[in-house]
Amino acid sequence: MLPRVTLKAIAAKAGVHLSTVSLALKNHPSLPEATRLRLQNLADEMGYCRDPLLSALIAYRSTNRPLSKQGVLAWVDLGTNALPARSWTHANIWNGAFNHAQKLGWNLQEFRPLNEGIALPQFSRILRTRGIQGLIIAPLPVGINSIELEWSWFSAVCPSHSLHTPDLHRILTNQAHNMRVLCQKLYNLGYRRPGFVITTDENRRTGHDWLSAFLGFQYSAVNLAIIPPLEQMAFESNGFLAWVRVYKPDVIIVTRPNDYIATLTAAGFSIPRDIGVASIRNPGFLGPDSMWGVNECFEEIGQKAIDVLVGMIHRNEKGVPIKSIKTFISGELQEGDTLRSQAV
Repeated sequence: MLPRVTLKAIAAKAGVHLSTVSLALKNHPSLPEATRLRLQNLADEMGYCRDPLLSALIAYRSTNRPLSKQGVLAWVDLGTNALPARSWTHANIWNGAFNHAQKLGWNLQEFRPLNEGIALPQFSRILRTRGIQGLIIAPLPVGINSIELEWSWFSAVCPSHSLHTPDLHRILTNQAHNMRVLCQKLYNLGYRRPGFVITTDENRRTGHDWLSAFLGFQYSAVNLAIIPPLEQMAFESNGFLAWVRVYKPDVIIVTRPNDYIATLTAAGFSIPRDIGVASIRNPGFLGPDSMWGVNECFEEIGQKAIDVLVGMIHRNEKGVPIKSIKTFISGELQEGDTLRSQAV
């Protein structure tokens, strides 16, 4: 059995210090690119590979050492006082991320460059000067779908569909899965005429995941009426009621429950006796806590964003990835009083 190739052996053959080899194999930008490539190629030629058990031990010791502030992570929010981004969703992701960062010994700080009148090129330099390596790009406000920073300086993730450019690693609620689970629950409760209403902006910002999953369930379920979804530029009660009266859904999946419930109630519908209502978004968001819906687990999304980001920093993964990875967090059904309790 051949002896394992070590960093010390590579350093001796290359005539460099052990730490130089370590930095090169981490692709650390403090070394010239030519030096990194030379040492990486030499390691390949010598048959070097990481020891997975040693890596696991290092990760374990890092996780279980007494907590101390290792550094600052940036929560980058492009909202302004005139164009706010913070919402119920935003706040829950922040809470999950902030608390988990503290647990791991990091300090997550919020930065709002546009609100402070700071141009993004200058903002990149400010972050670098402060030694900040990791960024979480907060959900973007309506009307913004891209951000330009010096990405090669940072490890970065985004917990939202709202960022279109660049294509960073993302941690997302599993919207398609959540819709399929909700539709199946409605089917099990005996509903056979489900309808879905959504705004154009919500449809775009979710990458059409809710809509595509709803349509897929419609066409795959047995004895299910095919009711065309209603997409509106913004909620409009007259158009909504006209759609209800034409297609007669027995249950409606909504994204902003308060508007639809108030409109149905004012029009004389009894919920859930005449028509059921379920929210594909968190029931407590723009709706009563007592309604049926999907808890999208945004705090868990924030926690996972920190795990992914810290791992990237440890591996020195910076810049826009060649191939982005999307991590999906499944939601949980929350029972309420806006659906009937059993099939009829």
